[in-house]
Amino acid sequence: MPRTVPRLAASLLFLLSAAASVQPAAAQGFWDRLLGRNPQTAPGGVVILPGGVVNTGAYILDRRDNLPLGRNNVVVFVGSGCPLCLGAVEDVRAGAVAGMEVMDVSAGGMARDAFNMLGLPAVPATVAGSQMLVGRDPLQLHGVLGRAGLWAPKSNGP
Repeated sequence: MPRTVPRLAASLLFLLSAAASVQPAAAQGFWDRLLGRNPQTAPGGVVILPGGVVNTGAYILDRRDNLPLGRNNVVVFVGSGCPLCLGAVEDVRAGAVAGMEVMDVSAGGMARDAFNMLGLPAVPATVAGSQMLVGRDPLQLHGVLGRAGLWAPKSNGP
């Protein structure tokens, strides 16, 4: 018997014991997260989409696509009911010099297609220039927008 079979069996037993220890009301949420159903918030502030990966914090990805999306403006991918997404949009509004486009991937259509073509795993995701920020982190956002030449914080004074 290959060595992977006992490891798989041990993993399944662990998952089943974890599910059994969850209270009945929370058990459905456990299975939904395990099976990738419904957007969920992960530790570190990244919302998981079906088929997405659990992320533990915001991080920057270099773009490898040739899409014009977000090259001369800022695009923020959001999901419905995502408070972190709203915060990411406000972070961009606080200082982006170029226009901002907000695309709701939960609505499907072009937003979901663009999200998939860019290879993004989760929302919120901010695309600017040659980089993408997955998650919400104002300091990393400033860096991404600055490198793209799109950052100029708006002043509150005269």
